[in-house]
Amino acid sequence: MSEINLSDLPKTEIVDVHIASPGARVAAYLLNNLFNVLIWVPFIVMVVFTFDESKELVSESSLSNYAVFFYI
Repeated sequence: MSEINLSDLPKTEIVDVHIASPGARVAAYLLNNLFNVLIWVPFIVMVVFTFDESKELVSESSLSNYAVFFYI
């Protein structure tokens, strides 16, 4: 089996990282919430309208013609 040579691995570099300012953190938080609202609101509206339409279908058409399905 082949052996791993540590000298063949790429060298790691030291990266200087700066902490974000409080204003940048607040802006990122607000953008994150905005994106969540933009994603979830259409989904919730779609689910609510789906349940609303299904109540009308069950109450009006399905129950009135329920016995017809068994005699076909």
